[in-house]
Amino acid sequence: MRSELRDRVGRRGQFSGTVSRFGVRTYKGLTAATILFENVRDERGTLVSDHLWMRLSEGFAAHNPAPGDEFYFNARIKRYWKRNPVAGYYDDEPARIMDFKLSNPSGIRKLGAQVAQSLPLFDQAAAGNGGRA
Repeated sequence: MRSELRDRVGRRGQFSGTVSRFGVRTYKGLTAATILFENVRDERGTLVSDHLWMRLSEGFAAHNPAPGDEFYFNARIKRYWKRNPVAGYYDDEPARIMDFKLSNPSGIRKLGAQVAQSLPLFDQAAAGNGGRA
């Protein structure tokens, strides 16, 4: 899925994604808040990842993100090594495998949460005419 990112390692691009949930990452005794984006797309609208974890930077936190909010941002594509989930089950599998991430977000913009539209029936009832036109 992240083959689109592999082809552009080291470059900056514009991306968008929908906030799914939040988490915490612990590394060498230090903790950092994280944010999970789903359906991450590039500036052309191409799906580059079905999900992607990023650090909850001050830029994201300033917009008070909530699940369902859509964000647009610029980021650099980098490679990193992650633990191989099948290592240990098979002798020939390496302990770490290369993956790709987005880092150094800037130009962060929040589109907003998806708000449900009210039906005309409820709008008329709220107007005080009992739902009659």
